[in-house]
Amino acid sequence: KNTENVLTTEVGSKRVRDPFIGRDKNGDFIILATHGWDNPDIYIWKSKDLVIFDQLSNLKVSVYDPFLNITGNRAWAPEFYYDKDQDNYVVYFSDPNGENAHDGHIYYVLTKNFENVSYVSSLINTEYPIIDGTLTTLDGEIWLFYKDEHSKSVFMAKTTTLLKSGWELYDKEFIFKLRNVEGPFIVKNDNVSYLYIDMYKQQKFYVACFTNLGVDNDLTWFDQTLYQLPENDVRHGSSISITQKELDIIKNYYGE
Repeated sequence: KNTENVLTTEVGSKRVRDPFIGRDKNGDFIILATHGWDNPDIYIWKSKDLVIFDQLSNLKVSVYDPFLNITGNRAWAPEFYYDKDQDNYVVYFSDPNGENAHDGHIYYVLTKNFENVSYVSSLINTEYPIIDGTLTTLDGEIWLFYKDEHSKSVFMAKTTTLLKSGWELYDKEFIFKLRNVEGPFIVKNDNVSYLYIDMYKQQKFYVACFTNLGVDNDLTWFDQTLYQLPENDVRHGSSISITQKELDIIKNYYGE
């Protein structure tokens, strides 16, 4: 078996956190990651097969702007969403401002090539501190799961058009009974979606399935005996579906 690190970097702090994996419009893999702890840049890799990775230059996405209440000091948990209508990638991230307890943005920049980006804008403002946003679509609507830094829990919000309409917040009831959770990510399988959240202090993941969200959501949390995930020193990640051909290439390279 190949047991070496799959991704490493010699750039900057060399500390890679919060990896997110997605596909570009051509089907190739794009991996984004937090650069260190306080850094306005993010790491970016491209790959066609998850065997060979090409690291792009660091991408600066966060800038200081007092009118947006963004510090420009960090770009935590970067992810992207492809906007087909505008042929743009929406790269969104957290830069929490601890000085303002009534301000809660997830920010974004637009890019067509992960090399040049637009000026930063606010994707959502909940008016309480939030981090770790992740987007998913369901029945033609766009949903955002995020961590509320006050309650240390995960809430959700809904919009119909990502950059052109307001958000409806679903933050009156906790979706999970325990606190100190973060890093939500979604895995889709046909008509069922799976929500993973990271209980970082206990180094555990919790998993729920759902087909409906909002007030009448059917989130069903699994007993931990029903699934097995890597948990020791593994925190806040993401997942993506792959084809059988892609799996065969990966298995052939990394071993069974």
